[in-house]
Amino acid sequence: MAVVIGLSRQGQKKLPFYRIVVKQKGTKRDGKFIEIVGNHNPLLNPAVTSFKEERVKHWISEGAIPSLLVSNLLEKSFPGYYKGIVTARKEKIKAKRLARKAKQGPVAKKAAVARKPKAKKVAVKKAKK
Repeated sequence: MAVVIGLSRQGQKKLPFYRIVVKQKGTKRDGKFIEIVGNHNPLLNPAVTSFKEERVKHWISEGAIPSLLVSNLLEKSFPGYYKGIVTARKEKIKAKRLARKAKQGPVAKKAAVARKPKAKKVAVKKAKK
């Protein structure tokens, strides 16, 4: 199962703070987690976020995917780091796709074009008065 970096809510009613945790994708928000890698306190002005930098980088290198809010917090804490990783992953995927298409050759491309569904003609009926 996939590993994600997300938030786990802590604190009293109407006084939240969040732990930034590494957990499996299917677990509940406040459920079991693998490791705590940081904290986020939105009540302070400005909001305070702290990360265990080496552990976050370790988990991202292992393939952990941060949630949307955590990726925004990472971008603020480590400018350019996470965006660089995302662009590197996308480039790697594009290279694999190009290699796969080049391996298929022109015959497979013609077959793919031939399989495209044709547009259906729709007859319009006139309403009787």
